[in-house]
Amino acid sequence: MIEPYQAIRELAHRALQSCDGNWNAAEQLIHRWLAEDVAVRQQIMEGLLEFHVRHAITTEGCRQQQHQADLRREAIVANEQAQETTQIVEELLREIERPGDVEDKGK
Repeated sequence: MIEPYQAIRELAHRALQSCDGNWNAAEQLIHRWLAEDVAVRQQIMEGLLEFHVRHAITTEGCRQQQHQADLRREAIVANEQAQETTQIVEELLREIERPGDVEDKGK
């Protein structure tokens, strides 16, 4: 199988040369050539399908990796908050349990 964009690049290059660099005319020429040459059209369609499948896999893989990174980041933040809360509670309990503090409160 030819690289996904190789055939379309070659076709675009030929069309642009034939149309003196006019993009609109080159596009129309490519459509005409593809209508006339079923084999080239099929080759390009197969290449583009392969490209789109690769792109979809890459995109979904990146999305999943980002989602996992977000979950890890959220877990780290939650853990830090839990540690901070635990530390505050422990400090408050130590303050409450001090013998001098209890006697002072009763006076």
